[in-house]
Amino acid sequence: MNGLKNLLTRLAMLACLLALPTAALASSIEFAGTPDGKGVHLHSQGRVNFQWVSVTGGSGAPGDPVNNEYWGANDLRVFDAIGRTFGAPGYQLQAGDSFSGLNYNIAMWFDSTDLPKIGSQDQTPTGYTTWDFSANLHITSISFPDAYSMVIGGQITNMLNNLTGSALLSDLAAAQAVDFTINIVGNSRTPDGGLLYALNSSSKSAWGNISGNLVPGGSAAVPEPGSMLLFGSAAGLLGWWRRRQQKTREAQAA
Repeated sequence: MNGLKNLLTRLAMLACLLALPTAALASSIEFAGTPDGKGVHLHSQGRVNFQWVSVTGGSGAPGDPVNNEYWGANDLRVFDAIGRTFGAPGYQLQAGDSFSGLNYNIAMWFDSTDLPKIGSQDQTPTGYTTWDFSANLHITSISFPDAYSMVIGGQITNMLNNLTGSALLSDLAAAQAVDFTINIVGNSRTPDGGLLYALNSSSKSAWGNISGNLVPGGSAAVPEPGSMLLFGSAAGLLGWWRRRQQKTREAQAA
């Protein structure tokens, strides 16, 4: 009986380990830029023009080729993304606004060529196979904590990795899900009224600093169904064995 107890205990311990959420891939990529030729340019009617900015770091491979790359993306049309019409009577973006559950895509790239602007308004990376890495930014949230800051979040999809020497980009392309966050903040070249002043206007613009990161995550943290089945079976057997032992002791005491 002790042998059966030991076996069931070990099965339960193994199942507990397997049921733990699988850790997300460690690799992440960070990028940033300032308005001295690179950063982000916010325009009238809610248009955000992402300039090419430098990759500033990443975890998992310090000497990875992606550290010499630039990040860029197509223009974001904020009013289209949130399902509003620019110029609608009585409506403007406000400090404190937060929009979630969005479904808006723009193309993004990593490349070794430093280009000041991408120029294309195409919302998919189709045809851009010459870039070292291309994907869609699937934007699900946009918020304005205050008039001088903007946060964009979501996942990247449709990943195409042509820079095969990059372990970081290979990790991204192989991940089940990759989350991104982009932060835009005002600076000395941002006018009074902040970023919202430009986005709500008919003809104004503003510069801002940008930083962002791409981090594998999402479904990678969900336990496998088979692990949960094993956990339930092993725990159930161990519980049955303990109840049986308790009944045996009670019968002997009587």
